[in-house]
Amino acid sequence: MTWPGLAALSAAALALTVPASGLAAVHGRAVSSALAAPGPAYAPGSRLCVAGTHNFRVFWDETRGSRHLPAGKSAGDQRCSTVPSLVLRIVALVEPMRSRELALGFKPPASDAGRPRNGGDGRYDIYLARQASGILGRTRCTYVRTTGRPGRRWSSTTVFARLPLAVDPDRLLRETLAHEYFHAVQCRLAPRLELLPSSIVEGTANWMAAAVIADWARAEGPFLGNLPGRLLRSAGSTRPITRQGYDAWGFWFQATQGTTHPSLIRTLFRRSANRTRRTDGDAEVRAVVPALEPTLLQYALALRAALPIGGRALPQAYRNNLRDPSPLLDLGPRRSASATVRVEPIGYRFPGVAWEDDAGRVTIRVVGAPGSSIEIAGATARRIPRDGSTVFEIDAELAGEATVVIVNAGRTARSVTVSASR
Repeated sequence: MTWPGLAALSAAALALTVPASGLAAVHGRAVSSALAAPGPAYAPGSRLCVAGTHNFRVFWDETRGSRHLPAGKSAGDQRCSTVPSLVLRIVALVEPMRSRELALGFKPPASDAGRPRNGGDGRYDIYLARQASGILGRTRCTYVRTTGRPGRRWSSTTVFARLPLAVDPDRLLRETLAHEYFHAVQCRLAPRLELLPSSIVEGTANWMAAAVIADWARAEGPFLGNLPGRLLRSAGSTRPITRQGYDAWGFWFQATQGTTHPSLIRTLFRRSANRTRRTDGDAEVRAVVPALEPTLLQYALALRAALPIGGRALPQAYRNNLRDPSPLLDLGPRRSASATVRVEPIGYRFPGVAWEDDAGRVTIRVVGAPGSSIEIAGATARRIPRDGSTVFEIDAELAGEATVVIVNAGRTARSVTVSASR
């Protein structure tokens, strides 16, 4: 009996039409459609082709009129030996990508050798097929259940065959491959991925993409794309980390200090190796992150571009696209203002204070949270513990605005009151 579980990388666009250089020696060959895994849904009797490396095989469909036909003349000439440019680029990327992921201490995906419907020669299979709108790839994790526990397992990945536009197509392709291949690694560690929250499954797959793609934060054209764009979404969210799905990757990047502590991610999945029921994301985070409050605070400050994230500084384009802090206490028209905000467990909030540049002092008081969970971004402040609250004093001449960074590592939501005066 098999139990399939699917994981998909969400919306992003990609275009890649230029063949990679130095790959003229790569040739394809025809293979039987009976060897393909069921995930791509190739039609029975399809004309399938494959090109491979030592550890991978890349399949594509050359059937005339197929909905999975890759773009480009080379994919439609009915000659498998003429390899499409997208396949050439994937073949060039996957072996170095695999080496970098395994260098972080992870084992490769389980072998499919001997399986009649998953290629069966032990190499990892990547299929090119048409994807639903907003989907770049899917990784299928399959395992055999033995005496109530997960037994032998294997996996395969399907990625796009036809490519929409993107600002940086090659970076997005590399990110997609690294993300999806890590799902296969996850399958070996904890085959029932559907029992884990997406903030763990998808968040750590994006963590791996950032670990493998050294230029993920580089801003080109409009500042968009999966990894930096998801940081921006996380910076504007009031949801806890464990409810952010793909956007949670930045928290894992901070918790592991980039790639300095990958053992945290390995531990996270090994805890679920034999799990048979759905787990709680909050409990998993608390179990593997030993210093949760300072980690949360460091991450929240990084989201506001006040600190690097995982040791990596974010580009100016990130700062330019940050949303204004909310709620905003505007001291321009009045001398004082206050607001109460709800901060979820394993979450954060970013109230703001704005004032006219003039002589004097701005005082910010925060009530309802320990001083260790509060910091000021955007201005130099003097911290003063006072009567069970935390008070910050800011020289009004040196700045015109500040963000109050509040985190909550507790087990229940907090109502935190922020007051400002000048």
